[in-house]
Amino acid sequence: MRPALAVLLKGSVPVSVGAFLLYGLDRAAAPSGGRHRFALEALAQALSQKAVPYVHAGVMVLAALVGVFALFAALECASDNRWLKALADAHGHYVLVDELSDPAWDLLRRAHRAQHVMLKSRVHGEDLIDRAANEYMFPAQLWEIALSLALYSKLCRQEPDHPQGTALISVLRDRRRALGAGLRGITSRVRALEDYAQQTAEADARYAELEQIRYLNDRSDQVPDLVARTAGDEHAVEEVEGKAAWAETVTDAFGQALREAQEAGREAFPR
Repeated sequence: MRPALAVLLKGSVPVSVGAFLLYGLDRAAAPSGGRHRFALEALAQALSQKAVPYVHAGVMVLAALVGVFALFAALECASDNRWLKALADAHGHYVLVDELSDPAWDLLRRAHRAQHVMLKSRVHGEDLIDRAANEYMFPAQLWEIALSLALYSKLCRQEPDHPQGTALISVLRDRRRALGAGLRGITSRVRALEDYAQQTAEADARYAELEQIRYLNDRSDQVPDLVARTAGDEHAVEEVEGKAAWAETVTDAFGQALREAQEAGREAFPR
């Protein structure tokens, strides 16, 4: 009710001004008891009598608007409270950016970029590198990384800003050494995801190259005839026909890139 009360208090000012104005016009519009009125007084009374209905309607509309705005403020606050309660109930199922330190947030962004590269690749979309496992394992890996980074950031924030005493400094040194080891472990996992994404991008590039070669080969049946007819050079014919060997080489490269991507996936997602 507090947002609604704030609106009502603010709206009461113009409503009160309107009410006082209406009261003054009512008094001015009331018939005078004197028999002889001045012309200016009669004019003011006539104008007041005409203005009273409009001012009365304006005050009523203004009061109604204040009430409507107060109702909307109360409903909006109630909706926000429901969202906040839902977030509180879901605590532990999400990680906020404010919970992460700068190094932790940088690592999490790197992991998200790796996921984006992998999930948007053609070899993933065409199920050439175990699409089902990627769509399940990558979010699970990201969630575990986010939880670990949130815990790391929380432990870092628990340290005193101005440590004093030899014993405390020694304890903090050992603690930071342990935290650094934990962060290096998380970093190695992120790097494994990045390597997987890089291998996937390389496989995508080889795949696109292979498709372009196949496109040209499918439309090059008459190229040897054209070269032989125009040049009469058997060497040129052999050179054009050698494109098939080139295509085979690229195919092998694509297969190797796929195998490397799959191997990187197995390293990133240990069974």
